[in-house]
Amino acid sequence: GNQIISCTVNKNENGDVSNGFLFKRDLTAQQEILSTTPNVIKNCIIKDFSHRRIAIENYMNSFHLIGNSIFHTIESSSSTVEAIYFQYGSYPPNNPDIIEGNKIYNLQPKNVAGNSVTGIRLPGGFCVKTFNNFISLKGNEQSTVTGITFASYGYYSILDIYYNTILIYGISSSDCIS
Repeated sequence: GNQIISCTVNKNENGDVSNGFLFKRDLTAQQEILSTTPNVIKNCIIKDFSHRRIAIENYMNSFHLIGNSIFHTIESSSSTVEAIYFQYGSYPPNNPDIIEGNKIYNLQPKNVAGNSVTGIRLPGGFCVKTFNNFISLKGNEQSTVTGITFASYGYYSILDIYYNTILIYGISSSDCIS
């Protein structure tokens, strides 16, 4: 599999980038070469993006996302911000996707009506282990804020989600932590 280890991904002087890492398979290809060796993104600093920082789309080989720091230092130009996004995931139960030990915080969508912030979006109908992640999100007065969510397509899922710390807080006096 591919490996991206100990790197920094940041916006450039021309503005922020939509996706930091985008892995996408061409759906017109009739075959997918499956590998038992996972793709790895590990110990990277990923900051100041507009839409998605790590996006896995139409990809069937497993990914291990381990020990990454994903955050904003400035407001995004996009009204939708997602740190980790899986459209589809790995489907062999013996070779699941792993999201472990990532630190996701201070995501800042554009301050417009209907904006949203998501820490981790998991695929439905696939095998993903998500554990020991730290997610701290607040959005703004117009935000929908979600720590971990999953798509509900497919007829089965093997989603192991455990030992994650999620802090979601707001700016209104009526907001509470639960």
